[in-house]
Amino acid sequence: MGIPMKGTVFGQIELDKKIYDIISSPISDKIREDIHKYRSENHCIFSSASFLNDGYRWVVEDDKLYLTAINISCLNKEYIAKLEARENGKEFSDEEKREYFSNYSKQNILEPLFNTDKLFAKWFSGEIKVVLKRDEVIKNGRMFVTLKLNILATTEGKVLSSKEVIEKYDRRHLDYVVE
Repeated sequence: MGIPMKGTVFGQIELDKKIYDIISSPISDKIREDIHKYRSENHCIFSSASFLNDGYRWVVEDDKLYLTAINISCLNKEYIAKLEARENGKEFSDEEKREYFSNYSKQNILEPLFNTDKLFAKWFSGEIKVVLKRDEVIKNGRMFVTLKLNILATTEGKVLSSKEVIEKYDRRHLDYVVE
């Protein structure tokens, strides 16, 4: 598993009825622990593959940040019953392996974990980087990425201010800001 780069998408946020990617992670350690426990108990995937990553959905309402979805990949319940009825130690055929991986689906686990469909992010203080626009350009055989960001300054879940900035990166080293 690699270290997330500055351009790694950690979820989406709804602002003014539009959906944008965010490249910061306002999830608390406690929520990560709760997700990990849920995964362990419910046949969910642990993976570093980007398409299997948790999908967090946020919304800002009345200048407050809310978590509205935690989408993770879990085995369908019907298929779990089929697996539990299977003979222990029996190897999977190629067809059974394909069937196994086709029985995963994204599930929103916010409600089962927290008994709510919208969780106020009181734990979060910091900046949320919202990607308004992303451009990629190749110059001299190297790719450069330009991000137009809306930076939301947040304290205990309250969005206090926002500012738009432009950041440019060398694609090979997204931690390296190009001047």
